[in-house]
Amino acid sequence: MRLPDQNKRRKIAEAAVRLFSERPFEQVRLEEVAAAAGVGKGTLYIYFKSKDELYYSLIYDGFADLVKRLEEQLRASQSDYSGKIRVIVSGMVEFAQSHPQMIDVMRAAGVPDANSPWGAKLRELAQLIEKVIRQGIAAGELADTKPELTALYFTAMVRAIMLHGPREADAQAAAQHVSGVILGGIGKHGR
Repeated sequence: MRLPDQNKRRKIAEAAVRLFSERPFEQVRLEEVAAAAGVGKGTLYIYFKSKDELYYSLIYDGFADLVKRLEEQLRASQSDYSGKIRVIVSGMVEFAQSHPQMIDVMRAAGVPDANSPWGAKLRELAQLIEKVIRQGIAAGELADTKPELTALYFTAMVRAIMLHGPREADAQAAAQHVSGVILGGIGKHGR
């Protein structure tokens, strides 16, 4: 039995990212990924049990990187809490638009189990958002009676854009709109 080689795994992942960015998930064959990575198809199965697992792995790695980048950006940010909300939303929209087949793959492969690494990473993101909201409340800049629920709206709104919005939606305009709805609400103030 061959032991996994992280360099080969990286080559496979890079080749898969390239192919999945060029064509939809269902049009990419594992044979093509193996050839683009310069490995045999059997080698792919040392690292990934299926195409779904390979794609999930790529998305997870990207999502984990998103959470890490958001944490770093928020630590470095001198913005007020509204600005920090915009940083989070922009990062999420850009991630979703750079992984357009993610929703299709989730539909085909199912939603990851809550106890999976995916579930843990989604909880980590929600906790990061909730923390920013709570800090904004404590600073007197935000008002929210249920920050734990509001934190979940971020991913739901971005997912809705990916599912129902135009595929060519401008990332910046979408992020501004989502941020505006979250920060301003849709009700008339001061009635």
